[in-house]
Amino acid sequence: MVKTYNNISNKAVKKATGKNWEEWIALLDEEGAEKLSHKKIAAMLIEKGYIDKGDGWWAQAVTVGYEYAKNRRVKGQTADAGFQVGVQRTLSIDAATLWQFLTGPEGLAIWLGNGIDNLSFNKGEIYETSESTAGEIRSVYPNEKLRLTWQPADWDNETTLQLYLLAKGPKTALRFHQEKLLDSKQRQQMKEHWKNVLEQIKVSL
Repeated sequence: MVKTYNNISNKAVKKATGKNWEEWIALLDEEGAEKLSHKKIAAMLIEKGYIDKGDGWWAQAVTVGYEYAKNRRVKGQTADAGFQVGVQRTLSIDAATLWQFLTGPEGLAIWLGNGIDNLSFNKGEIYETSESTAGEIRSVYPNEKLRLTWQPADWDNETTLQLYLLAKGPKTALRFHQEKLLDSKQRQQMKEHWKNVLEQIKVSL
C-alpha cells in the first residue's frame, strides 16, 4: 500500500482524521466519489460528518490525496489553478532594491520580455513585449508581490504569474509562481524557464 498521498503520510492523516489512506480511499469509493468533482467530494466529507466542519483544510487534503490515488491528478496540478509551477531563489539584495530592479527596464527585459520600458504597474494596465507576450497587471504590492496574466503569442492558454519577494534582512527570497498552465509538458518548460530567469537576475545583480 502506498503510504503517502498529497505529501501527507499515513501516520499524519491517521492522526488528524482517524483514518489512514487505505481507509479513506475505501470509504470514498463506497460513497461514489470517483464520479464526483473535487468540490463535491470535499463538501461531502464535511456534510456527512467524516471530517469536522472546522477542519476544512483536511477535507481538501483528503480529497486531493484521493484524486492522486485514482490518477485524477498528477504532480503540479491543482483543482482550481490547473497545472502550476513555483521556482524560488534567495538573492543577496534587500527587497526594496530588488523590487526597483525587477520593475525597471533591465529587470523587466529579463523576466517579462524586451520592449517594456515604461510600465507604471497600476492595476488593469495592459502590456505586450516585443516578442508578443501579452497580459494585464492584476495586483501590485510594492516590495512584496506582483500578480499579472502572462500569455506568449503561440499559446492558446492565458496563465497567471505571481512574483513574491520575501525579505530576509539584507537578503530576499524571490519566487516566480505560475498557474493555469496547459499540461505537465508546459509546466516542465516553464520550470526550466523561471530557473534560467532567476540565474540571469542573480548574474545581473
